[in-house]
Amino acid sequence: WEGALGVAKEAAATEERTLRVGFIANAANELTPRILAAFAAIRPDWRVVMTQAPWADPTAGLAGGDVDVALVRPPLPQGASRIRTQVLFTEDRWVLMAAGHPLARQDVVRFEQPLDEPFVAVPAEAGVWRDFWLALDHRDGHPVVIGAEVNTTDEWMEAIANNFGLCLTGASTARFYPRPGVVCRPIDKITPTEVAVAWRASDGRQVVADFVTACTETAAEAAASNVESSGVSDGDSGGGSGDGSGDGSRGDSDDGSGDGPAEGAGDIRAGSE
Repeated sequence: WEGALGVAKEAAATEERTLRVGFIANAANELTPRILAAFAAIRPDWRVVMTQAPWADPTAGLAGGDVDVALVRPPLPQGASRIRTQVLFTEDRWVLMAAGHPLARQDVVRFEQPLDEPFVAVPAEAGVWRDFWLALDHRDGHPVVIGAEVNTTDEWMEAIANNFGLCLTGASTARFYPRPGVVCRPIDKITPTEVAVAWRASDGRQVVADFVTACTETAAEAAASNVESSGVSDGDSGGGSGDGSGDGSRGDSDDGSGDGPAEGAGDIRAGSE
């Protein structure tokens, strides 16, 4: 039944020439408008509708068939095995906390320091995505203390500002969510977060392939521009590296899978519109 409903939604979207794009938090950072402009150049007769998903659904609506493509942050839950992803870029994980927290006085937080602190977490149904943002794979068995569970950006910021706990976040949070009473700091000894474009493996429509192409080409252009301006490359990911903006400033705001293009955009290009 869910599969049939998803197919029906895809057909309706195609008939209306509307591409439904799901996203988590700040989507692809500063690359988002550039991606949409690149897609518009390929498909000038199509309209894009952006839908922000609650954090209980890291697939941003893809798993339920509510959107056609999504801008997500892997890892995705195990039940999302029918979803393909292509990493666009990476950014460092930082720690977000109330401005009055003792760790906020430091320029860089050592990973060991907040382990006994309560953490603000996404809902348990987010599965491995929740685990990733709690850094379970870095804790060496150190237990997690949950200070609050949140399902939206506003709930998240309120929980942090009211000192219910701290949390890990992408470095871009300092730029996208400046707020009084909240600060963002770099944290060491932890892997970065990835930003990826995602789509259903069963969706062979050419318009989906075109959006994936718009994403990967935009990310590659941004990465090349960053390398050219800095003269060095600080890593690689599917389409680029860094945070999508080239801005690594300190955050004093008051504030499925890794499927590559050979099994991603290349496959769905063979499909029909």
